Amino acid sequence: MSDAPTTVPGEVDVLVLGYGGAGASAAMTAHDSGATTLLVEAGRQAGGNTRASGGSLRPVQDPQGALQYLEHLAQGETPSRMLEAFLAETPRTLRWLESLGAELVPLDGRAISSYPRITDVTYSGVPGADAMAGRLRVASPRGELGGEALWNVLEAGVAARGIPVLLGARARTAVRRTDGSFRVVVQTGADEREVVARALVLALGGFGHAADLVEDFVGHPLVAFGPPQNRGDGLLMAQALGADLWHTPAVAATLGYVLDGVDGPVRHQSPAAGFVYVDSSGERFVDETGTDFHALPMAFLKADARTGRYLRMPSYFVFDERTRAAGPIANGGLTWADIDWSEDNAREVEAGLIATSTTIAGLAETLGLDAATLERTIGRYNEGCARRDGDALGRQDLEPVAEPPFYAVPVTPVLVNTQGGPRRDEHGRVLGPDGTVIPGLYAAGELGSMWGQMYPGAGNLTEALVSGRAAGRHAAGEMRS
Repeated sequence: MSDAPTTVPGEVDVLVLGYGGAGASAAMTAHDSGATTLLVEAGRQAGGNTRASGGSLRPVQDPQGALQYLEHLAQGETPSRMLEAFLAETPRTLRWLESLGAELVPLDGRAISSYPRITDVTYSGVPGADAMAGRLRVASPRGELGGEALWNVLEAGVAARGIPVLLGARARTAVRRTDGSFRVVVQTGADEREVVARALVLALGGFGHAADLVEDFVGHPLVAFGPPQNRGDGLLMAQALGADLWHTPAVAATLGYVLDGVDGPVRHQSPAAGFVYVDSSGERFVDETGTDFHALPMAFLKADARTGRYLRMPSYFVFDERTRAAGPIANGGLTWADIDWSEDNAREVEAGLIATSTTIAGLAETLGLDAATLERTIGRYNEGCARRDGDALGRQDLEPVAEPPFYAVPVTPVLVNTQGGPRRDEHGRVLGPDGTVIPGLYAAGELGSMWGQMYPGAGNLTEALVSGRAAGRHAAGEMRS
């Protein structure tokens, strides 16, 4: 798609800021509801986290049971009526996606050979978990990654409708005029232009690439995958327009490496089960192979009660020669960075990105860990593998870390996206601190997501489409009110 259409309107019914899954859904729905619409995207490439994602969508199998499950995960922080509306709208949204030409097929996380696992249900021990349906994805006829296949469908839908798109254009300010409309200043390079809209949809993504906001709101100095334009513009703009905020500490995360000389964080994976995670004391602390890849970071974000230190940030991914040779320990998904990783990890070992030693004690010395503790940890784990009688942490996929040389890389939680932003209702309407609707202002997607700290997996992408359609539908109604 070109950077801009031939003519960019200066006045529209609905202005959508952010051209990812939520923005595309909002723009198409507003257009189909009869509203003139404009999409503005700060990045030079559209798609946002939708494009970089794994592409998992969550259908609804048993709405009542699913509501129980989601209410438990929400821990009272999201109104039940919003969860109910989400569950009711999800089947209609998936049918809408199919009407755009998407072929939805099952995504079987168990068929993915690498670790951490993608499980059907992230928190299988929560009441109502058995009511959640398995994941779906958009079929990839040309071998695209999951998110890329979904994005191709959404982008084609926007293009087919002739909705004007302005790329490489950062919305700097938004103010409400006396007639209730919004005046938004958009900067493209050195040029500025103004757009006036009856309704404004904020679908600008989160604030993962704003280190100060992450530190202030999330409380941990986490780096982020995803598009670099996720700098918190939408959160700050919503605040300036009087929005209340919610879910600011909540994130969706997985594990990754932050390596010297590598452009951006690298998503962690293990090609075989011959590995463990150990913290800075050299001890294991989690079922490495049976915990969902979105739930794993919760085990890393636990502070030591005696010292207040986060002993597991970083932790260490420790593996042996068989695992090293089985395939790459890096996954190119979720990130916009250009990651060039060798298939057998040999180049990264030679470059010093992966620590190595012929002994566990030597590896511990390289990592700055206590050698006796690490030797005891690996020895105890290997003995459990030999007995095949279960693991102290409940791990089922048991393969020893026994064939030298041995390897290790620091591993830490990395943000897939933040969840916090303007508080909104089930229609996408942004709310003020007193709970009243701010007329004409909407939010969709991960900006002010409905999800709290217990992220359900496949939820953000499904919510992006559901909330985008709700915001677009109601925003279009602003011109008829």
